[in-house]
Amino acid sequence: MWVIHRAVVLSVAAGLCAVATPAAAQIGVGVKGGIATSTIATEPDNAGALNSRIDWTAGVFVVPAPNSTVTAQIEGMFSRRGAELSGDVFGFGLGEIRLTYLDLSGLVRLRGGGPGFSVYGLAGPTVGIALDAEFVVAGFSPSIDAAFKDTEVGLTFGAGVEVNRVLVEGRYMVGLTNIVEAIDVVGLSAKNRSFSVLVGVRF
Repeated sequence: MWVIHRAVVLSVAAGLCAVATPAAAQIGVGVKGGIATSTIATEPDNAGALNSRIDWTAGVFVVPAPNSTVTAQIEGMFSRRGAELSGDVFGFGLGEIRLTYLDLSGLVRLRGGGPGFSVYGLAGPTVGIALDAEFVVAGFSPSIDAAFKDTEVGLTFGAGVEVNRVLVEGRYMVGLTNIVEAIDVVGLSAKNRSFSVLVGVRF
């Protein structure tokens, strides 16, 4: 699946880098990364068979007019999600489901404060492009790409503090669409949930 989406990843990276030019004096470009805790919420409830797992997330962001009270924040983030299994779910036994996405987000950014210190809030849609799906058990990680969909749609909410262009941010991503191929029927769903804490810098 990574080979299929490599062109998409390179195109997004090139587009974001192209924005960061000296002429774009009113555009802020930055990098950030951190840890993420994720799980998969199911309907009907999985009765504790799916537990949270911890992994990483990192990427780049672009903010037009970063000192404005209201602006946008465009992001491209590599994110690992999934869940730890304590029972037989989706046909898999004990182990972990590890899902890797390229998340593309278009967020509204609300800011308050001065040039050296500010707080901000974020909210908006996220499209996750699946790069890899693995079942991790006993040191092995065979591919389970066929069991999961190529894309998902979610909503991202967050807040952060920025001091002299160094930022600390917390955010929550709520998946809105089913991520498993075989359960597109009424009354069944499996959706990602992820909370992350990030540290970054805006150039």
